[in-house]
Amino acid sequence: MLNQLFGNKGYTKISPADAKARLTNEKDIYLVDVRSLNEYVGGHIPGSRLMTLQFLETQAPEQIKDKGAKIFVY
Repeated sequence: MLNQLFGNKGYTKISPADAKARLTNEKDIYLVDVRSLNEYVGGHIPGSRLMTLQFLETQAPEQIKDKGAKIFVY
C-alpha cells in the first residue's frame, strides 16, 4: 500500500533500536502511527501522526506532500 501512495521505492524493515536512533539523529522523518484512535490515545511515540490503517490511503497524500520523504510506520 505504501508503494502505491509514495512511489515504488520499496520499503525496508528496521529494528526498534535503529528506528529510535534515526528518529533521535534525523529530523526529516515522518513517523506514522497506523493503530486505532483508542490505541493512539492510550500511548504513542511523541511526534507521531495518527493515520489509521483504514484511512491511510486518503490521509497520507494530504498530510505528507513530499513523495521522497522518509516515513516510519508503526
